[in-house]
Amino acid sequence: MRPKRSGPDPVSHVGTLLEAYYRRAFVRHGPGLKGADWPKEGDALLRYGLHQRAMEGRRAASVLDVGCGAGYFFEFLKKNRNPQERALRYLGVDCVPEMIAAARKKYPDAEFRVSALQDGLPGVAARDFSVAAAVKWVGDTGA
Repeated sequence: MRPKRSGPDPVSHVGTLLEAYYRRAFVRHGPGLKGADWPKEGDALLRYGLHQRAMEGRRAASVLDVGCGAGYFFEFLKKNRNPQERALRYLGVDCVPEMIAAARKKYPDAEFRVSALQDGLPGVAARDFSVAAAVKWVGDTGA
């Protein structure tokens, strides 16, 4: 049995720090990749390409993108997927409301939600998705 911790919940604290960090990056750099702390576009494109390969050959694909920023992975998928090959259902989640607002404005055909790490994803089951991508995930494993 794990001992009880005293003081503030460390997951909530880290979630608050991450939200503040990404909000500052967004304010400083805007809704581009640098606004989500991707210093090199090539790194993001490599990651997106690997996730896209996991969907190859599927008639329909569904993506859960945790830490979606302003919808960069959705943009990549729209530009690079074969629309005859599969339909695409996308849910992007980020803790920074300004990023989600930018994503919703640019991509009204996708679903975007604001959610903090410590809040989880109410009403979302990971098994509903072909690909689940998370840039950063912080949580208590119970170990």
